[in-house]
Amino acid sequence: MIDSALPYIEAFDELAKQDQQFKYAPSPNDWKMAEAIRSLLKIFFEATNVVSGSSYPTTNRYFHEIWSVKLLLQRHAKNKNKVIASMVSKMQQKFDKYWKESYLANCIPVILDPRYKLEFIVFRIQASLWR
Repeated sequence: MIDSALPYIEAFDELAKQDQQFKYAPSPNDWKMAEAIRSLLKIFFEATNVVSGSSYPTTNRYFHEIWSVKLLLQRHAKNKNKVIASMVSKMQQKFDKYWKESYLANCIPVILDPRYKLEFIVFRIQASLWR
């Protein structure tokens, strides 16, 4: 929805100027917030598409997609924008719960993948501890 609204920023502004009863025009700060949220949610959208794919095998990619979400949440946990930081905090709590429940199931396909093996998992975990 954010993607479809952003090209019409000027149209919303013009409508607010022309129609005095149009009280729900997003402010410039609202548009900045929408942009920030859109960039944050893009990673979730891409990961969801990969993980929920039904016309091709995806299990070997689960770990990589979920790991990208984990890194995104870590990066934005201390966001200067308090609204985003609060949103990310709640997302991180849910993510951590999911991660604990599915960690092993997500790692096994990576370990069995000849391109990565166990060393890749160890590398990722160790690298995340140093951040």
